[in-house]
Amino acid sequence: MDIAKVQEGPVLNIVVRGRLETATAPQLDAEVKGLPAEIMDLTFDFTDLEYVSSAGLRVILMAQKAMTARKAVFKLAGVNATVKKVLDLTGFSPLLTFV
Repeated sequence: MDIAKVQEGPVLNIVVRGRLETATAPQLDAEVKGLPAEIMDLTFDFTDLEYVSSAGLRVILMAQKAMTARKAVFKLAGVNATVKKVLDLTGFSPLLTFV
């Protein structure tokens, strides 16, 4: 998995490429836990995400909770059909904002 970050003021876009699974989820989790306090709009760009496991789902849910606690915005962008199906089947889709 590869992660790239683009920040403009309080807006942060984290681009995730590859596979978000048990071995790689801690890397994204560390990014979420280390978010600067000024971030009020977080987007995970999954355009090039091939796969998400339960460990990856946990990180997505934790990011959603962290941003909600800040009264901030969290979105998923570029979600392909494979990843969307996993989010749908696990019941996560209604909890998330897709752009």
